[in-house]
Amino acid sequence: MTKKMATPESDCETDVLCPRCRSIFSGQQILKSRSEQFASWPPPTHHPSVSSFEEAIRSGCVICNRLWWGLKRAGHGDLRVFDEEPGFSYWTLLRGRDEGIDLDIKVFYPSSLSYPYGGTEQWSFTLGQSVISSERYDGATTNVLADDGTSTSSKASWDRATSWLSQCRNHHETCKANKGCSSFLPTRLLDLSSDDKQIRLVAGEKRVCHEYATLSHHWGDSNIIRLRIDSMAQFQVGIDIDDLPQTFKDAVEVARKLDIFYLWIDALCIIQDDPSDWHTESALMGEVYSNGVLNIMATASQDSHQGLYRDRDPRELNHCSFKSSWTGIEEQQLTVVDYSLWRDLIMRAPLNERGWVVQERVLAPRTLHFAENQQAWECHTMEACEMYPDRLPMRLESFHSRVKLIDADAYKQWLTSRREYDPATHVGYDVWGRIIEIYSGTQLTKEADRLVAISGLAKRMRFILKDEYLAGLWARHLPYQLAWYIASQGRDGGKGRRVEKYRAPSWSWASIEGQVGMMTVERAANPESLIEIEEAKTTPFSSINDTAEVINGYIRLTGQPFTAEILGRDEEAGRSELKFQIDGKVVGGTVLSDEPIIAKHTSVVCLPVYRENREIGEFLCSLILKPAEGRPQGWYSRIGVMYWPDGASEGMEAWRDVSKQLEDPTLRDKFLGLENSFGTIILI
Repeated sequence: MTKKMATPESDCETDVLCPRCRSIFSGQQILKSRSEQFASWPPPTHHPSVSSFEEAIRSGCVICNRLWWGLKRAGHGDLRVFDEEPGFSYWTLLRGRDEGIDLDIKVFYPSSLSYPYGGTEQWSFTLGQSVISSERYDGATTNVLADDGTSTSSKASWDRATSWLSQCRNHHETCKANKGCSSFLPTRLLDLSSDDKQIRLVAGEKRVCHEYATLSHHWGDSNIIRLRIDSMAQFQVGIDIDDLPQTFKDAVEVARKLDIFYLWIDALCIIQDDPSDWHTESALMGEVYSNGVLNIMATASQDSHQGLYRDRDPRELNHCSFKSSWTGIEEQQLTVVDYSLWRDLIMRAPLNERGWVVQERVLAPRTLHFAENQQAWECHTMEACEMYPDRLPMRLESFHSRVKLIDADAYKQWLTSRREYDPATHVGYDVWGRIIEIYSGTQLTKEADRLVAISGLAKRMRFILKDEYLAGLWARHLPYQLAWYIASQGRDGGKGRRVEKYRAPSWSWASIEGQVGMMTVERAANPESLIEIEEAKTTPFSSINDTAEVINGYIRLTGQPFTAEILGRDEEAGRSELKFQIDGKVVGGTVLSDEPIIAKHTSVVCLPVYRENREIGEFLCSLILKPAEGRPQGWYSRIGVMYWPDGASEGMEAWRDVSKQLEDPTLRDKFLGLENSFGTIILI
């Protein structure tokens, strides 16, 4: 395809759209609600054929180029497989949030391609865009990349990166507090100041205080140079640049271009064949990233040989602003924004699938991403990218951005700016929950690192919250944090799995392999804890790092646990609804299990942990427990979480009846078959 480059500072006009895209915003407006989108099928045709789509790409249509980039990222850049299909893409306009409009463009893959998740459904790719009126849009509308912007190492990219760093260090009040040279320095650093062809390892008293950068990279399966016991002396003499993998070479170049002459790379600064050194340095990882001046991230790379830089077509970064011409509707200046840009560019990039990177990205005061088709920036004040160099539009700020907002006050300020802050929420703990939801969706090479890879971040949060850390949860908020759940339930009732080798107590999300969600507790809903924590304790594997691995843990608590029998699945209510028999009454409850769904006629213990009075009614959350294997009576392990909203009247009524009985502590053993426990149990 012939590349048609954008001109510098060129305004976006209506010719940025091909005729097919232009027709979406002219003539009779076809706007649907989310619930109506499948009422008439198929939706209107976008491009009838591959050739039509290819012509639109060649013409420079911004929306079609975004669709093309998305297809390539999804691994379907070979358009020849679509040649025989009667229709290529389809569009739907949907009512979005804040009176906006969302544009979904869907491409159905041919039936010759297998559906990746099994079954017989036809797989599709959807490009989601927000259509925002000019008075509501707060982002850039001019294209800033010229012909020299065909690589993420172009002069345009370097000028932007230099500007971001300078602006942050000199003008961001929150960020200026980090000067880049604190009282903490890593045990070892790479000195980049000697000459262009060599760097050297500086250790101990031979190092002077200078600001340093860090590198986040994906090791992959590649065989790369690394610090070993027998190479320490040689590294201190010098390391030839030519011996480094491409990502390390590029990181050295980035640091030098930004006038930073010390660099920390884990492979070259931690002794890789010395377990003692690794344990010591892993405990300091949070400090290493927190005190660097800049974290360089190889965001788009799957291993250390792929380097930081990428070739690109600048048209992929063009803005899309034009006037609508719908019949009978006043003409409007509209801007089309890819609301999944940050998610796809950063969150789902190869590097950010790696668990260790979460705390590296969160704790570093500044981050420079080398992503698939542009550089991107994160600091405590803003996020930006080459497409939106001044800052991301508010529509792109979401759960997937602002990861550096771990300070509760800063998080409140951001929520307030978005008119989403409820002063009655438990903000500090919500920040932690948000981080865990992101972190638990990543991958670790070593399963045992589940708590280790986030231990530096846990130390920072412990300082902020002034609370006791318990294998991923916090003591003062424990009744509510115990209610975590597997976020992506599979068809078998549970996609997560509990690891076979002990990693954490069953009541900790760290005992699960899989992404978890954390219940959001609103003070406005008058949350009431239904358990009393008498003692909660974990034993760390090493005294060097007390927020990392644990060898055991337990919670002794008093509540109103009661037994229930699972009668089976409530097919009408959905896959997570189970039928219970509680004290002779048959009720339904929404169960999110930690393991494949619990078998029929299984006897379980329900432990109500908290309730809320929400606007829609009362809400009750309970843990589902089973007797702990090889332990005395009264010891239990968690196997899931259950909740009843007020609409589940039978379940709430049954619970109230049982709760009334159990107000008498002497009757609590009736349900558990215990003696003299009075509702006190131990969770392990």
